[in-house]
Parts: sequence; structure tokens; C-alpha cells
Amino acid sequence: SNNFTIRRFNADGSPDITFSDDGIEITNASVANNTIADIALSDEMLYAVGYGQYPGNLGVVARYLLPSGGPLPITLTDFTSALKNNRTLLQWQTASEYHLSHFTIERSVDGNNFSSLSDVVAYGNSSTKISYSAIDYEPLQGTNYYRLKLVDADGRFTYSKIATVNNNSQFSIRISPNPASNILFLQATGNTEKVNYQIINIEGRKLKEATIVLGNNTLYPINISGLSKGNYMINIQTKTGKESLRFIKD
Repeated sequence: SNNFTIRRFNADGSPDITFSDDGIEITNASVANNTIADIALSDEMLYAVGYGQYPGNLGVVARYLLPSGGPLPITLTDFTSALKNNRTLLQWQTASEYHLSHFTIERSVDGNNFSSLSDVVAYGNSSTKISYSAIDYEPLQGTNYYRLKLVDADGRFTYSKIATVNNNSQFSIRISPNPASNILFLQATGNTEKVNYQIINIEGRKLKEATIVLGNNTLYPINISGLSKGNYMINIQTKTGKESLRFIKD
């Protein structure tokens, strides 16, 4: 195929579907011809070194993640992710399990560096189809990469394929009305998250502060009836940064 092509087998000669969906991993390492010269194993990684072409001749190193301790006695038939109401719904199924301990849900922003979100206890032993699901209540802005770490009772583990969702629900805040007399409303669009707000007068003195939850177009009322008439600043600290908005107290 003129690509880096690697096929992995179980001890009985069957394709190892923990390496890829069908046991075959094909990598288009360069635009033109690609040739593997050698492979090496290190920890849970397989490294393939070789050559690519265009523009010019290139040296190429490809890295592949391998299951720890060999393939597990489990058949994972599906793993999907979908964004629903600003949350990620993860669903998967197993056709068979043997001494399976749990699933660890991992998330990444770049598809390479993953961190653990939560664990889901496995059924353990089964020869029938079992369905599982989990929710990421606070997906990151942009593309989220998810995978399952399948861990058996002996501590061995392997990984599922990677599923992705694109979260474009930008978090933004506005205030109303402006000017305001007694109540100032904060309204946020995007994912629900905790924010901290501070009301500052023109001398820079902090008059009011609280940590609240905003998102999904909810309105949060702030009682400003005790403030004197004049100009104020409300500073809002979110997960991604700080926003400062001016308002007038009538």
C-alpha cells in the first residue's frame, strides 16, 4: 500500500483487535512511498522507523500504543461519544468479559496526552452483550478526545479506540439591565461552570464578592440596592480567564 502497515496477532493466530479495530494499523507517514526499516518495543509502545518520500527523502518514526501484558479476554464491540446539552455522553458495549475489573474514562485535548476522568465498574464475567454509559459534565472547549482504559482483575489493561466530540459552545457573560437600580442580572452562554465575581467601585475597593454557577443562558440576580449611585466594575473570573464589565447604578 506504500504506507507503514503493521499487523498484530494473538498467540492463537487471530488478529489482535486491541491493536486496532481489525488488528491492522496503516499509517500514511508521508505523501509518497513509505517503507518500514525496523521496529522496536519499549514499555507499552511499538516504534516503527523507516523512510518516506516527497518532498525529498524523509526519515520517519511512528509510535503506536500497545495493550499492557497482552490482549485481555474481553470483546469491546462499540465506543461512541456525542455532545448533548453541553455534556458528552459516552456509550460502549462488550460482547464478552472475563475477570474484567473496571473501565477508566480518559480525556485529552490533543489526542496524545490523556488524563483520567472517572471509573466505571465492569460486570466482570459475561458472554452476553452488556451496555455501559458515562457522562462528562464539563467537556473542554474545542475538540475533546476520549478513550477507555480496560483494566482486568490482575491489573493488566488495554485501550479502546479514540472517540471525539467537538464542543463549540463558547462561554460568554453579559450583564443587564445597564444602568440598573436594584437588581443586576448576570447571564452566561455555553457550558455550565463555577465563576467568581467581584463588584469594585471607582476607587478600586471591593464591595461584594461571591462564587456562583453560570451557564446555559441562566440568569443570576445580584442585589445592588445598597450601592450608591455611580459607576462600578464587575470582575468575573472563569476557568479560561478574567472578564471585566462596567455598569451604572441608578
